[in-house]
Amino acid sequence: DRARAADVIHVVQTIARNQGMMRKADGSVLVGTEEAILEGNWGDSFDDTNNPDLWTSVIDIINRWRETGRPTQYGQCWVFAALQNTLMRSIGVGSRQLTAFGAWMDLSSRRDKHHKLHHVADDYYDITGKRVHSESQAWNYHSWNDIWIKRDDDKLSGWQSLDGTPPGKIGPAPLRAIHDLTEQNPFNVSDVISTVHSTSRSFLVKCAANHTKADHLNHCEVENLLAYDHTGLHLILSSATAPNGALLQRNITSEFIDPEMDAFIPFDPEMDATVQHGRHLRAGAALPQPTAHRLLRDPVAPADAVSIVPNSYGVIVGAAIDGVVELDTSVFQDGEH
Repeated sequence: DRARAADVIHVVQTIARNQGMMRKADGSVLVGTEEAILEGNWGDSFDDTNNPDLWTSVIDIINRWRETGRPTQYGQCWVFAALQNTLMRSIGVGSRQLTAFGAWMDLSSRRDKHHKLHHVADDYYDITGKRVHSESQAWNYHSWNDIWIKRDDDKLSGWQSLDGTPPGKIGPAPLRAIHDLTEQNPFNVSDVISTVHSTSRSFLVKCAANHTKADHLNHCEVENLLAYDHTGLHLILSSATAPNGALLQRNITSEFIDPEMDAFIPFDPEMDATVQHGRHLRAGAALPQPTAHRLLRDPVAPADAVSIVPNSYGVIVGAAIDGVVELDTSVFQDGEH
């Protein structure tokens, strides 16, 4: 849209959303269009001409696309980030490529009826240490870009996260908003918070003998919270090439994450979504802890009577912890103990 060529948000989003595409198993388009520069493929059947690991130059990718008139095969996240890095710089937009280790993907987006991200990754283990169920997905690493642009609100100007991996619909999200957990800012700040700053929880569960993975948490009872880590990812790097060709890495984790803040947003079905949106607490604050019956969606009213609030959330199994236990006796009937 040439009429919007001066709108930097429109321009960078157009590049991110159109540089890549993906196909279904039958070869038809799943995401993007046939005009994309690069085709994504997360399989393992590659040869020397299309293996994502073997690309050493974005120019080679672009030249093949121009020669064939078809999306170049194949790319994965770091290749899409390298391509977007080049395209942004070619139009005069400052850009850096990032790598985040242990990035959370597609997290919490369906946890409540309001579809507000909760920023929490839950794993459930039995007494043998076997993981019974996981409500999270972590990649060993993920790569995307930050671009440097001026926003209408000058407080949000500077580095903005922009993910060019198909469908390319995340960003530009201001790093300042991501860091401060002010997720009402555009664009898709909440998604980036989930990727880099989700709280990780581990639970001990006891399941029926005939329990299978397909049962999820059905026929299971949550017995204990084993670990609670609100500090987010521990390593996010930006990379650059020195004049002598050496690869330079810079730790920029602190630009994304304040480890003293907890991004987890507990969901209360009786609370209006706009109230809980942005409900972030610093470590040590009174964070509502979910009871087992809420996790299992098996209402047992007396369990709501007990509220346990630790003074810190770096919980290690077997270690002593300080905190407050509150008992609401109003939920009990006369004669109950």
